[in-house]
Amino acid sequence: MVPDPTTLKEKYHIVAIREVPGRGMCAIEEGVVTFMLRYGVQFSDPYAAYSTGIYFFEDWIAALSALVGWDGTGDPPGDWVKHKGGMREYGNPNHSDPRKRPFKFKTPKHPL
Repeated sequence: MVPDPTTLKEKYHIVAIREVPGRGMCAIEEGVVTFMLRYGVQFSDPYAAYSTGIYFFEDWIAALSALVGWDGTGDPPGDWVKHKGGMREYGNPNHSDPRKRPFKFKTPKHPL
């Protein structure tokens, strides 16, 4: 059973939830620094939501896009950073690390 939206936000910090074929209930949890796409989520404990695995995202839009676009096969689409859960922990080989992006400095135009 999935709790009501107010409980999801206040108690579990979950901001979006959807059932994904082959992965069960999937939810986006708002963390301190990242957004987590959890799969196989269970709400059996009144104080915690347990999940089979987690994908970490740097921003809300990327996490929500992955939740909506994921068909349950393989890894979710998008720019996730890391996966934890099951027997494996691995990074996304396609992640666009901001530290590796070229720095583009734009000189502001002088108002005169």
